[in-house]
Amino acid sequence: AVTRADSIISRLRNLMKKRPISKVLCFLHELIQDTTPLLAYEFERHQINIGIHITGTPYLQPLDEVGMQQLLLNLLKNAADACVQQRELMQSEAQGTAQNSATHQQRYTPTIDIELDYQQSQILLTITDNGVGLSSEASQLMQAFYSTKLEGLGLGLVICRDIVESHSGHFKLDSAVNGGCQVQVSLPRKADGVL
Repeated sequence: AVTRADSIISRLRNLMKKRPISKVLCFLHELIQDTTPLLAYEFERHQINIGIHITGTPYLQPLDEVGMQQLLLNLLKNAADACVQQRELMQSEAQGTAQNSATHQQRYTPTIDIELDYQQSQILLTITDNGVGLSSEASQLMQAFYSTKLEGLGLGLVICRDIVESHSGHFKLDSAVNGGCQVQVSLPRKADGVL
């Protein structure tokens, strides 16, 4: 079974590698601003607050637009799912203690923060949510076919990591300081105009 899984992963990676990856010069913050509205309905439906914070002086970076958009959609969808799970968990706990006064019930505001920092030598993208947090070790979550979701394939984070690595970048998954999850993507700065 492990050999079969490995061969499926290899085939998926080869499919991704065979996809003609065309990098074009663009601003990552514009890609983020173009991508987040694609999930606007889901954010509104679940009353999730989205914050986008951009620091530093923006510069053009050669990026695989389709791959980066796939990365952003996957990470934002994961963050939204974690926020929904956290709300459901808090609601079920509140129902379990319904006899207590309303002052004991915590008010939860699902939040996803996107921070983009244009640094001198790299672009640092950080996506932080206040959802349920990591239920497993980050290294385990990064393995193919490992999923904490009922309907999950366990390929989303693996694909995200591959996209980042195709840009010579680094992908890091951690627990957020105040609960939830934090994903950090660092992309080394490429000389302007160099694809």
